[in-house]
Amino acid sequence: MPGFRSINVPAAADDPAVRGAVWYPCAETPAAVDLGNFTKLFGITVTGAKDAPITGYMLPLVVVSHGRRSHLVMHHDLAVTLADGGFIVAAINHAGDNYFDQSRSAELSVMLQRPTEIKRLIDFMLTASPLAATIDRERIGVFGFSRGGHTGLALLGANPDWAGRADYHPSGKNR
Repeated sequence: MPGFRSINVPAAADDPAVRGAVWYPCAETPAAVDLGNFTKLFGITVTGAKDAPITGYMLPLVVVSHGRRSHLVMHHDLAVTLADGGFIVAAINHAGDNYFDQSRSAELSVMLQRPTEIKRLIDFMLTASPLAATIDRERIGVFGFSRGGHTGLALLGANPDWAGRADYHPSGKNR
């Protein structure tokens, strides 16, 4: 079973700090991890060794971007499976577009902010996280669907033509 730890990616310039979590290989005995609001609201508990030492070196990193108004533990089952397979998996709550904070969910600008937040997460994981020295910088991937899929594609260089979508409305209601 994996190790599990909470992380906080510090604020940068005009971007707020974001809350996150990391799953990773470890050798310690797992237990149920109480995730506070995630456990209370969704009944989600993660089985893992909280803040345990990592096992391995030069491990691949997968970052996860959740969908609109979702949360960082939405794909906890995938994160556990990948960590059991030798991956480090990191996820964040996108600012203003997550279950607990939907304040910017209907704004088009959030679509531009999300890839920046994932890049900040990757930079944090490679430089400031307690697991930085164990990450293989040549093997970094991204996972997401819905807005998380858009986030991954944009991060990899896709350039959506928002001006060409006069019918786009972020609420999902087309004009």
